[in-house]
Amino acid sequence: MPQVPAGYLADNTPLTGMEAALLVSVNGWAKDNSSWYNSRTKIVISFYMSLGICFLGLFIEVLFFIGLLFAIASGFLLKNAKPTAMKFAKFGGTTHSIIDWDGNFHFITKNPKLHSNFTVREGITRRKRYNPDEYFNPDPWANGDDEFHRLSLSSFEEFIVSENNNLQMISGSKSHQQRVSILDEADSRDLLKYIIPYFHESHFGEDIQHFSKQVDIAQYNDSRASLDWIKGTINHNVNSISSSLSEIYAEKEE
Repeated sequence: MPQVPAGYLADNTPLTGMEAALLVSVNGWAKDNSSWYNSRTKIVISFYMSLGICFLGLFIEVLFFIGLLFAIASGFLLKNAKPTAMKFAKFGGTTHSIIDWDGNFHFITKNPKLHSNFTVREGITRRKRYNPDEYFNPDPWANGDDEFHRLSLSSFEEFIVSENNNLQMISGSKSHQQRVSILDEADSRDLLKYIIPYFHESHFGEDIQHFSKQVDIAQYNDSRASLDWIKGTINHNVNSISSSLSEIYAEKEE
Protein backbone atom coordinates (compact mmCIF):
# COMPACT_ATOMS: atom_id res chain seq x y z
CA MET A 1 0.00 0.00 0.00
CA PRO A 2 1.47 3.44 -0.91
CA GLN A 3 2.47 5.33 2.21
CA VAL A 4 4.04 8.54 3.41
CA PRO A 5 7.03 7.60 5.64
CA ALA A 6 7.04 8.78 9.25
CA GLY A 7 10.62 9.99 8.82
CA TYR A 8 14.00 9.28 7.28
CA LEU A 9 17.41 8.19 8.52
CA ALA A 10 20.59 10.09 7.71
CA ASP A 11 21.09 7.88 4.64
CA ASN A 12 17.57 8.76 3.43
CA THR A 13 16.13 5.36 4.40
CA PRO A 14 12.37 5.78 5.01
CA LEU A 15 10.92 4.85 8.40
CA THR A 16 7.59 3.32 9.30
CA GLY A 17 5.58 4.79 12.15
CA MET A 18 6.68 2.00 14.50
CA GLU A 19 10.35 2.47 13.62
CA ALA A 20 10.15 6.23 14.08
CA ALA A 21 8.34 5.81 17.41
CA LEU A 22 11.00 3.36 18.62
CA LEU A 23 13.86 5.72 17.70
CA VAL A 24 12.10 8.67 19.35
CA SER A 25 11.55 6.55 22.48
CA VAL A 26 15.19 5.45 22.65
CA ASN A 27 16.36 9.02 22.12
CA GLY A 28 14.06 10.25 24.91
CA TRP A 29 15.23 7.46 27.23
CA ALA A 30 18.87 8.37 26.60
CA LYS A 31 18.24 12.04 27.38
CA ASP A 32 16.23 11.26 30.53
CA ASN A 33 18.96 8.91 31.84
CA SER A 34 22.08 10.85 30.91
CA SER A 35 22.57 11.95 34.57
CA TRP A 36 21.99 8.37 35.74
CA TYR A 37 24.65 7.08 33.34
CA ASN A 38 27.19 9.69 34.42
CA SER A 39 26.61 9.10 38.15
CA ARG A 40 26.70 5.32 37.71
CA THR A 41 30.05 5.60 35.95
CA LYS A 42 31.42 7.61 38.87
CA ILE A 43 30.06 5.10 41.40
CA VAL A 44 31.67 2.18 39.55
CA ILE A 45 35.00 3.99 39.51
CA SER A 46 34.63 4.72 43.24
CA PHE A 47 33.83 1.05 43.91
CA TYR A 48 36.96 -0.20 42.16
CA MET A 49 39.06 2.47 43.87
CA SER A 50 37.67 1.22 47.19
CA LEU A 51 38.78 -2.30 46.33
CA GLY A 52 42.24 -0.91 45.57
CA ILE A 53 42.33 0.82 48.93
CA CYS A 54 41.28 -2.45 50.57
CA PHE A 55 44.17 -4.17 48.86
CA LEU A 56 46.55 -1.55 50.23
CA GLY A 57 44.90 -2.17 53.61
CA LEU A 58 46.56 -5.57 53.65
CA PHE A 59 49.75 -3.68 54.37
CA ILE A 60 48.31 -0.66 56.20
CA GLU A 61 45.44 -1.79 58.42
CA VAL A 62 43.62 1.53 58.67
CA LEU A 63 43.33 1.77 54.87
CA PHE A 64 41.57 -1.59 54.78
CA PHE A 65 38.68 -0.32 56.91
CA ILE A 66 38.46 2.96 54.95
CA GLY A 67 38.38 1.06 51.66
CA LEU A 68 35.80 -1.36 53.02
CA LEU A 69 33.50 1.50 54.06
CA PHE A 70 33.83 3.14 50.65
CA ALA A 71 33.20 -0.20 48.91
CA ILE A 72 30.02 -0.83 50.92
CA ALA A 73 28.77 2.70 50.27
CA SER A 74 29.58 2.45 46.56
CA GLY A 75 27.87 -0.93 46.31
CA PHE A 76 24.75 0.42 48.03
CA LEU A 77 24.60 3.43 45.71
CA LEU A 78 25.22 1.23 42.68
CA LYS A 79 22.41 -1.12 43.64
CA ASN A 80 19.89 1.72 44.12
CA ALA A 81 20.91 3.76 41.10
CA LYS A 82 18.30 2.62 38.56
CA PRO A 83 17.42 4.22 35.23
CA THR A 84 13.92 5.43 34.44
CA ALA A 85 11.82 3.17 32.25
CA MET A 86 11.59 3.91 28.55
CA LYS A 87 8.31 5.52 27.52
CA PHE A 88 7.29 4.15 24.15
CA ALA A 89 5.95 6.93 21.93
CA LYS A 90 2.46 6.43 20.59
CA PHE A 91 2.02 6.27 16.84
CA GLY A 92 -0.85 5.74 14.45
CA GLY A 93 -1.79 5.79 10.82
CA THR A 94 -4.43 7.46 8.71
CA THR A 95 -5.91 6.37 5.41
CA HIS A 96 -6.68 9.05 2.82
CA SER A 97 -9.05 8.74 -0.12
CA ILE A 98 -8.58 9.42 -3.80
CA ILE A 99 -11.54 10.13 -6.04
CA ASP A 100 -12.05 9.24 -9.69
CA TRP A 101 -13.51 11.70 -12.16
CA ASP A 102 -13.61 10.50 -15.77
CA GLY A 103 -10.50 8.37 -15.27
CA ASN A 104 -8.52 11.09 -13.49
CA PHE A 105 -7.73 10.46 -9.84
CA HIS A 106 -7.52 13.26 -7.29
CA PHE A 107 -6.36 13.39 -3.67
CA ILE A 108 -8.99 14.30 -1.10
CA THR A 109 -7.89 16.99 1.37
CA LYS A 110 -9.36 18.14 4.70
CA ASN A 111 -7.48 21.46 4.54
CA PRO A 112 -9.86 24.23 3.33
CA LYS A 113 -6.87 26.29 2.15
CA LEU A 114 -6.01 23.58 -0.40
CA HIS A 115 -9.51 23.03 -1.81
CA SER A 116 -9.93 23.42 -5.58
CA ASN A 117 -12.33 25.93 -7.16
CA PHE A 118 -14.37 25.12 -10.25
CA THR A 119 -16.23 27.68 -12.36
CA VAL A 120 -19.44 26.07 -13.59
CA ARG A 121 -21.99 27.69 -15.89
CA GLU A 122 -25.53 27.13 -14.69
CA GLY A 123 -27.89 24.91 -16.66
CA ILE A 124 -28.85 26.44 -20.01
CA THR A 125 -32.60 26.58 -20.64
CA ARG A 126 -33.95 25.01 -23.80
CA ARG A 127 -33.96 27.09 -26.99
CA LYS A 128 -37.24 28.50 -28.15
CA ARG A 129 -37.98 26.88 -31.49
CA TYR A 130 -38.66 29.02 -34.52
CA ASN A 131 -42.02 28.48 -36.24
CA PRO A 132 -42.68 30.84 -39.19
CA ASP A 133 -46.39 29.94 -39.21
CA GLU A 134 -46.81 31.86 -35.97
CA TYR A 135 -45.92 35.15 -37.70
CA PHE A 136 -48.36 35.45 -40.63
CA ASN A 137 -48.23 38.71 -42.52
CA PRO A 138 -51.51 39.77 -44.22
CA ASP A 139 -49.57 41.75 -46.85
CA PRO A 140 -49.06 39.37 -49.82
CA TRP A 141 -46.02 41.39 -50.93
CA ALA A 142 -44.36 40.63 -47.58
CA ASN A 143 -44.76 36.85 -47.97
CA GLY A 144 -42.65 34.35 -49.90
CA ASP A 145 -43.68 32.49 -53.04
CA ASP A 146 -43.86 28.79 -53.86
CA GLU A 147 -41.67 26.74 -51.47
CA PHE A 148 -41.05 29.87 -49.41
CA HIS A 149 -44.74 30.57 -48.88
CA ARG A 150 -44.39 29.94 -45.11
CA LEU A 151 -41.80 32.72 -44.82
CA SER A 152 -42.46 36.41 -44.49
CA LEU A 153 -40.69 39.59 -43.48
CA SER A 154 -42.40 39.34 -40.09
CA SER A 155 -41.22 35.79 -39.53
CA PHE A 156 -37.69 36.68 -40.65
CA GLU A 157 -37.56 39.62 -38.27
CA GLU A 158 -38.87 37.44 -35.47
CA PHE A 159 -36.30 34.77 -36.33
CA ILE A 160 -33.49 37.32 -35.87
CA VAL A 161 -34.96 38.49 -32.55
CA SER A 162 -35.56 34.94 -31.34
CA GLU A 163 -32.06 33.68 -32.16
CA ASN A 164 -30.51 36.80 -30.66
CA ASN A 165 -32.43 36.08 -27.47
CA ASN A 166 -31.24 32.47 -27.54
CA LEU A 167 -27.64 33.66 -27.95
CA GLN A 168 -28.00 36.11 -25.08
CA MET A 169 -29.50 33.37 -22.94
CA ILE A 170 -26.46 31.14 -23.53
CA SER A 171 -23.71 33.77 -23.31
CA GLY A 172 -25.35 35.59 -20.41
CA SER A 173 -26.06 32.61 -18.20
CA LYS A 174 -24.56 32.89 -14.72
CA SER A 175 -21.43 31.10 -13.61
CA HIS A 176 -21.04 29.62 -10.15
CA GLN A 177 -17.93 28.92 -8.08
CA GLN A 178 -17.94 25.39 -6.69
CA ARG A 179 -15.34 24.42 -4.09
CA VAL A 180 -14.33 20.76 -4.03
CA SER A 181 -12.19 19.07 -1.35
CA ILE A 182 -9.51 17.88 -3.77
CA LEU A 183 -5.90 18.95 -4.35
CA ASP A 184 -5.00 20.78 -7.53
CA GLU A 185 -2.22 19.52 -9.78
CA ALA A 186 0.58 21.58 -8.18
CA ASP A 187 -0.23 20.47 -4.62
CA SER A 188 -0.65 16.87 -5.79
CA ARG A 189 2.83 16.89 -7.33
CA ASP A 190 4.28 18.18 -4.05
CA LEU A 191 2.57 15.37 -2.15
CA LEU A 192 3.75 12.70 -4.59
CA LYS A 193 7.36 13.50 -3.66
CA TYR A 194 6.79 11.99 -0.21
CA ILE A 195 4.81 8.89 -1.18
CA ILE A 196 6.59 5.55 -1.55
CA PRO A 197 4.95 2.53 -3.23
CA TYR A 198 5.36 0.24 -0.21
CA PHE A 199 7.58 -0.70 2.75
CA HIS A 200 9.56 -3.92 2.46
CA GLU A 201 8.64 -6.55 5.05
CA SER A 202 12.09 -6.13 6.61
CA HIS A 203 10.75 -2.88 8.13
CA PHE A 204 8.98 -3.00 11.49
CA GLY A 205 5.26 -2.35 11.21
CA GLU A 206 5.35 -1.99 7.45
CA ASP A 207 1.61 -2.68 7.07
CA ILE A 208 -0.52 -0.03 8.79
CA GLN A 209 -3.75 -0.81 6.99
CA HIS A 210 -5.11 -3.02 9.79
CA PHE A 211 -4.99 -0.23 12.40
CA SER A 212 -5.12 2.97 10.34
CA LYS A 213 -8.18 5.23 10.52
CA GLN A 214 -10.09 6.65 7.57
CA VAL A 215 -10.22 10.40 8.22
CA ASP A 216 -11.87 11.95 5.16
CA ILE A 217 -15.11 10.07 4.59
CA ALA A 218 -17.23 13.24 4.84
CA GLN A 219 -14.94 15.14 2.46
CA TYR A 220 -15.01 12.22 0.00
CA ASN A 221 -18.82 12.09 0.00
CA ASP A 222 -19.08 15.89 -0.44
CA SER A 223 -16.54 15.82 -3.28
CA ARG A 224 -18.34 12.93 -4.99
CA ALA A 225 -21.62 14.84 -4.88
CA SER A 226 -19.98 18.08 -6.13
CA LEU A 227 -18.16 16.39 -9.01
CA ASP A 228 -21.32 14.52 -10.03
CA TRP A 229 -23.24 17.80 -10.03
CA ILE A 230 -20.54 19.53 -12.10
CA LYS A 231 -20.46 16.67 -14.58
CA GLY A 232 -24.25 16.59 -14.79
CA THR A 233 -24.41 20.35 -15.42
CA ILE A 234 -21.74 20.17 -18.13
CA ASN A 235 -23.51 17.26 -19.84
CA HIS A 236 -26.83 19.12 -19.66
CA ASN A 237 -25.34 22.22 -21.30
CA VAL A 238 -23.56 20.22 -23.98
CA ASN A 239 -26.76 18.33 -24.81
CA SER A 240 -28.76 21.54 -24.76
CA ILE A 241 -26.45 23.27 -27.24
CA SER A 242 -26.26 20.16 -29.45
CA SER A 243 -30.04 19.90 -29.44
CA SER A 244 -30.36 23.58 -30.37
CA LEU A 245 -27.96 23.16 -33.30
CA SER A 246 -29.87 20.10 -34.49
CA GLU A 247 -33.13 22.06 -34.34
CA ILE A 248 -31.64 24.96 -36.32
CA TYR A 249 -30.46 22.62 -39.09
CA ALA A 250 -33.85 20.86 -39.09
CA GLU A 251 -35.68 24.21 -39.37
CA LYS A 252 -33.34 25.16 -42.22
CA GLU A 253 -34.36 22.03 -44.12
CA GLU A 254 -38.02 22.85 -43.61
